[in-house]
Amino acid sequence: MKFNEIQNLQENQAQIKQLQDREDAITSALGQAKEINKTMKRDDTHINILSQLGGLADDVGLELDSYQESKVLQLHNQLESACYELEEVFEDALRDIRNRLEELGVEY
Repeated sequence: MKFNEIQNLQENQAQIKQLQDREDAITSALGQAKEINKTMKRDDTHINILSQLGGLADDVGLELDSYQESKVLQLHNQLESACYELEEVFEDALRDIRNRLEELGVEY
């Protein structure tokens, strides 16, 4: 092997190692992001608020507007979806890194 080929090989190996380390870090971060977003799934604050307000309204002979109640549920679902979409930054970065690794000859 020529000196330039050896040097290129060493540079590629160093770049592969750096990309693999970055891939590991982002994979871990994506897992953590998913765990964080799971808290949104379990969060029932909006239900508790609706229940408390409904009970309060009942106590004084009133009734909450069902349209407004359904709007709260709809907006909670939209918020949940928006939070899950935030995971895309991690997924996009992983895809880019894996594409670059494939270009360097790393197989998955």
